[in-house]
Amino acid sequence: MTTLLIAWVLLLPVAILIRSPFHRLPLHIDTGFYVSNAVIRDRRLSYRQGWNARFAGCGKVLPEVMYSLAFLWTRRWEGVASYRIASRVLATLYNSVTSLALGVLMLQVSGGDSLMAVAALWVYSLLSSEPQYGVYYECSELFENLFQVSAMAMLYAGFASGNPLFIALAAFFWVSN
Repeated sequence: MTTLLIAWVLLLPVAILIRSPFHRLPLHIDTGFYVSNAVIRDRRLSYRQGWNARFAGCGKVLPEVMYSLAFLWTRRWEGVASYRIASRVLATLYNSVTSLALGVLMLQVSGGDSLMAVAALWVYSLLSSEPQYGVYYECSELFENLFQVSAMAMLYAGFASGNPLFIALAAFFWVSN
């Protein structure tokens, strides 16, 4: 587990650097949907008046909070470029947490093989950091992977240990998704 955490810490600056050439690209259409008019008007996070609470049945909490926070943090610089960079750096940080969860899952599935876990961590992070490799670059589906991978890790841990608490946590992660 220590090797996995060290690899994850070393991966963070690499993932941010790999993604930096894409900061100039136009934003994905989803990023604009999650910053509500109430956030833009009031300059504060207003969850009750947001798109998610009104139209999505509270199913997109994380994207709305993350993209709204990126907007609020960059409002001082008053530029689309700073919002693009902030939203993409936050997405990279969130994606790195997903890669850590995938590394933990691979550590369990491989029987404790640190090399396999580090490889899963790095491969997921590198492939998901570039827009040409799929739709998970910066749309709302990016947020589903963490819950799915965490649920699989909890399910595997629950069946391996016979602990029903892990199985219940897996169900919670799937429902939360």
